[in-house]
Amino acid sequence: MGNTGSSVVPQLQSPIPLFSQLANLIIKCSVQLKSDPKVESRIQEVLNKSLDSWFSNSQCILPPTFFQLPLQGSWSGILSIVPKLTEGGFSTETRPFRRIQAVTLLSTLYHNPNIRDQIDENLTSDLAKKLMTSLDTFVKGDINLKHKMLCELLHLIFGLHLSGAKCVPWDEMKAILELVRDKVPKNRNFHEVKRAFNKISAPLKIKVVQGNEKKNEKKRKLSECNEAEANGESADLEAADLSLMKVNGDGGGAKASEISEANGGEKKDKKKKKKKHSKEGRQKKKEEKRVHLEEQYKNIELPSFMGALVDTMNTDENLGHGLENPKKKKQKVGEAESGEAADLSLTSEAKVNGGTPRGTRGGKDKKKKKQKVLS
Repeated sequence: MGNTGSSVVPQLQSPIPLFSQLANLIIKCSVQLKSDPKVESRIQEVLNKSLDSWFSNSQCILPPTFFQLPLQGSWSGILSIVPKLTEGGFSTETRPFRRIQAVTLLSTLYHNPNIRDQIDENLTSDLAKKLMTSLDTFVKGDINLKHKMLCELLHLIFGLHLSGAKCVPWDEMKAILELVRDKVPKNRNFHEVKRAFNKISAPLKIKVVQGNEKKNEKKRKLSECNEAEANGESADLEAADLSLMKVNGDGGGAKASEISEANGGEKKDKKKKKKKHSKEGRQKKKEEKRVHLEEQYKNIELPSFMGALVDTMNTDENLGHGLENPKKKKQKVGEAESGEAADLSLTSEAKVNGGTPRGTRGGKDKKKKKQKVLS
């Protein structure tokens, strides 16, 4: 199924690698069937064929755990795939991601204490030679290894050291690793490579990689600044001594003046240069921004919003003439309410007295009597 690109394999691999675990279960069951030796040979044939298609066939979707789980166990029959792993892992015809996965499988094999002692020394020596040649070409700059590949190679070397392989020329390996040290990235984004190198460098007594490039640059700059400040303090002390000599009449006045003028001139020049650099840099940045914006909106017709503008100043003034004081408004409202109340009271009295309000009728009668008397 894995060699033909069946969809069952990826479905059984996520989120738990069930397909690989089932294959490993079959291998464990075959180990228990010691009475039938043909079963083990058949499983070895299946593993070798699947490994060939895993390297060469682009439709093969077998996961690396299909081979990794048996390599982590105690079945010695899995060692039959080691020669093909070494050939495919260091071959230029193999796809890069398969090369990295093959080196990872070899690293798991040499980290397994159950079966690493049963590996043939010829296979180990051949593997060590290929490791040294690949690292040597990497140091010389003939090939460019990815950080993942370099990390897995360093893990494989550490596994060889754990296995205690005597067929490996450790002196030559140490000399190559000392050259590889300069190629190890010190950036914090690639801390895995640095950690893998430090693992193998400690037992081989190689200088480990420490710190970060940025931190080292900051420390170097701080040390330079401190040295410059110390040199400036010493110059100030010399100038103070010469000035004391001038006061005491020791004939050091001319020297003191020369030193002070030189120091003052240098400081002024440095300040002027800094200011000029800062102003020129700002002007350049502004011009670059302006040119960038002009090029960006060069062939684009931008909409105009002139018709949507409102003269807020004049409208506020015109509105202000027509507005009244809120206090005057309140007074007018109060007067209107009192007038309405008075009218209501008069109408109610008029209804009670027969149609005329109190005081209005009597007043009219008195006026008529006065007119009669005068006549």
